[in-house]
Amino acid sequence: MYHSYMLKNIIKRYASINGMNKHMKSLVYAKKLDNFNANTQFISFSGPGTIDFVNGMVTTKLNEKFVKKNLTSLAVDDEDYEPPQTIKDLQNIAMSNHVAKELIDEYKFNANNMDEMDIRRRSLYDEQVEAYGNLKGQLTALLSSQSKVTTLMRLYTPLNTQQENIIVEVPKQQLNEDEKDHDVLAILEKHKKFKRNVKMIQDVQNDDDLGFDVWDVCFEGKLERSDMELETLSYILEDNKMNYVFNKKVHIDAHFKADDIIAVYFDDVLYNGSLLNDESHKVYYKYKVLVKKEKSHYKDFIHSFYNEVLNEDSVKEMKQIEQSFGLFDLCDIRPGSMLPFDLNLDYVPNSLSFDKGCYIGQELTTRMYSTDKITKRGVPIEIINSGNGIDPQVGWEVYTDDEIRVIEDSSENFNNVFGNSNRFIKKRKKPLGKLIIKNDETKVRLITLKTKYIDEIFVSENKTMKFYLAPSKEEIKVKGLDFEKCKIDINIKTPYWINEYLEE
Repeated sequence: MYHSYMLKNIIKRYASINGMNKHMKSLVYAKKLDNFNANTQFISFSGPGTIDFVNGMVTTKLNEKFVKKNLTSLAVDDEDYEPPQTIKDLQNIAMSNHVAKELIDEYKFNANNMDEMDIRRRSLYDEQVEAYGNLKGQLTALLSSQSKVTTLMRLYTPLNTQQENIIVEVPKQQLNEDEKDHDVLAILEKHKKFKRNVKMIQDVQNDDDLGFDVWDVCFEGKLERSDMELETLSYILEDNKMNYVFNKKVHIDAHFKADDIIAVYFDDVLYNGSLLNDESHKVYYKYKVLVKKEKSHYKDFIHSFYNEVLNEDSVKEMKQIEQSFGLFDLCDIRPGSMLPFDLNLDYVPNSLSFDKGCYIGQELTTRMYSTDKITKRGVPIEIINSGNGIDPQVGWEVYTDDEIRVIEDSSENFNNVFGNSNRFIKKRKKPLGKLIIKNDETKVRLITLKTKYIDEIFVSENKTMKFYLAPSKEEIKVKGLDFEKCKIDINIKTPYWINEYLEE
């Protein structure tokens, strides 16, 4: 869903750059995270049936249910299978792109020695390219039976393992009494009872044998011709072996010493957000890296040709991208309070699948999507004023005093002599959404907003509408507040997914 627009954006960005063919990046920062003060924890699942177990709970498709066949290709397990179109595209790109040349050389050298089932065990399925081989991790969600988001998760696949193994990163929860049904560890333990062959380690980061350190690492680059070619190629990879080689080359070997790390997670959304940042030609490659404990310095696991250059402007720009597009973290959501569409997970690559079959909360989620019943989406905001010392809280409601203009449907106006005119919906003091994310440290603010107002702002391009936050009517009544004095003006910012939304 997301790649069609991003590909156009990449081409547009490249058209404005006179870049070299050589792939150039610099290391912006590498920070070892303090495990004691961390707000997330890591859980390991391993053993036969691990992939099926995780697949049955999360919103991401981790298993291909069938082997595709057609008149022009062979099954993935046929001997001497090669993806002819992909190889041809690589050969053409390799004439001027050294990374593509290394890819095709590595594929030709190793393809016959690579085992399909081994790739399926050691990597994630990538639904967008319809192939296994994803080594860059995955953002996904665990839903309740009512299709509300219980928690967001990051999935990691260890590089050097001979068995099915997925490491799951989840928030450390401090739940209220009414939130006990959203206890992630309890949910995972409950479902693991049905998978006796799956081994679960709750705090694998501090395990004596399997423990690791966690690092935040970010590289900065410019979108050069070689990047554009590789991005284009990555969207048409439909071969497990090729996709595995591609991911290992681009996300592992290009940055890290593979023998010294356990797994990585690549922030796709920040990367795509930097592509949309027209004020700069910089792109950001942000990773969360699980590193073997004996490695105490970034030079122990990052290639020596990367020297850390702490560029304050780059760090500031990344924070602005996160604020502008409302890029939330795992711990920013309140368990069980929002739908996956409130967080726009269907616009995060591979995060939300609609044809993977049964998982917790799948039925309502798929029905809402397939019947076009998505009535609200999350959009980023900026708080314009917070006078009277009032600080808006999660759960405050969104209002407008402006009228929204609606074009009458032609079928409704067939016998109406004024059928081509516009009408205005009368303003009503009814909430249009809620404040669902408020992170005071990152300044990320996200509200849900009815889609008809999103259409009015971004489709009809009505930039004059004004919105504000206020406590719920129940809170105002209980606390005896003055509604008018509690109003906080907000500015609706452009979400990163809006162009894909408009295309639809």
